[in-house]
Amino acid sequence: MKKTYFIILLGVMFLAQACQSNENSPWSVLLHLPKLPVKQAYLFKMDINRHQSLIDSAQITDGSVSFENTNASPRLSSYFVGFDRQSKGGVPFMIRNGNEMVIRVKGQFKNEYSGTSFSNEYNHYMATKQQEVDAMLGVMDLMNDTTLTQPEKDAGLKKIQEESKHREGQKVEVIGKISDAELSAALALEEVLTASVLDRGNFENYAAVLSDQAMATDYGHRLKEIIDFFPAYELNYNAGEEGFAAIEKGYQQLDEQNKQSEFGKALALKLKKLQALKIGNVPPALNAKTVDGKAFNLKQVKGKLILLDFWASWCGPCRLANPLYRKLYQQYHAKGFEIVSYSLDTDRGKWEKAIQKDQLNWTNVSNLKKQAEDVNLSNYQVSAIPANLLIQDGKIVGRNLYEAELSQFVQEHMKH
Repeated sequence: MKKTYFIILLGVMFLAQACQSNENSPWSVLLHLPKLPVKQAYLFKMDINRHQSLIDSAQITDGSVSFENTNASPRLSSYFVGFDRQSKGGVPFMIRNGNEMVIRVKGQFKNEYSGTSFSNEYNHYMATKQQEVDAMLGVMDLMNDTTLTQPEKDAGLKKIQEESKHREGQKVEVIGKISDAELSAALALEEVLTASVLDRGNFENYAAVLSDQAMATDYGHRLKEIIDFFPAYELNYNAGEEGFAAIEKGYQQLDEQNKQSEFGKALALKLKKLQALKIGNVPPALNAKTVDGKAFNLKQVKGKLILLDFWASWCGPCRLANPLYRKLYQQYHAKGFEIVSYSLDTDRGKWEKAIQKDQLNWTNVSNLKKQAEDVNLSNYQVSAIPANLLIQDGKIVGRNLYEAELSQFVQEHMKH
């Protein structure tokens, strides 16, 4: 008996070591690409809240590129391969340590995944996503069709909307049938985090089809938090669009559990920062680097009126606003009007090229950091660009003014 027990014990130890080894072994992904005008690919990792971080890059050779890495934890993790350092999207994939995945890139959600135990289920899910994209393209085609009358367009749009509800139900069903518990929870959470319209009932539909094992994963826990504290989550989500008064009113109406949730605490911090940005207050500290690498502090700018503009080379509306800024600068600079353009760029070359092309002949600064990592953007509550702030006598006198309203404001404040 002792001998048999010893052999069984050895077998259990060997199995445990084998599993541990697989969990710690690197994963690899090979992408077969269509013809692209770029030679470099970039690997981004997404955390559970879909925040992106660049972790690797590789050369594209003979139409293929590969990456190998090890997740910080043995769980299923989300990545995407982009073709620009500032990539906001690319080829998404989910993978575990020890997996070897092959992706045939065919565009949008048409990519084909193979090599993992869940590849077929992942492909099925992606196909449902592609149907959504096709429907959105259908809406655009419908709205742009000059041969249709408005009633015909309205009828077509109503039909597409009804089909969209049906597809949403299909997507819930597809995720609910995925055998890999962690994958099903991860995809359900992704649907919730990327929803264009917040709908608690729809979020609950995703949670309802997940197994107990799926809900026990990190992704499942996160989904449950969003549903349980939906009022705080929704208010926090919309806080970038609402004014200070509306956010404060909504926060005061939350119950204590929602206020003490992660979303409620984030909202309280947001309110504190927005309070600091109210008209008449001293603006928060802002430290950065000028385009030629010198240390910059907002306090060192002296002028009768200062326009602090948040922009980026990749932001179309920002670039369209630059001619007006140029005109105002030429008109009023001699009288004490100053502009400080703070760029959200992370690529120095593209930032410098845009400055030259748009002739931004004033102070240009940046920290060349991603938005989530830039304390200045957090302190100034910049969640979307273009955004701006106007400062006079060291106090905030205006915020997020554009076009004619901005021109009139500058003209009036430069009279005195």
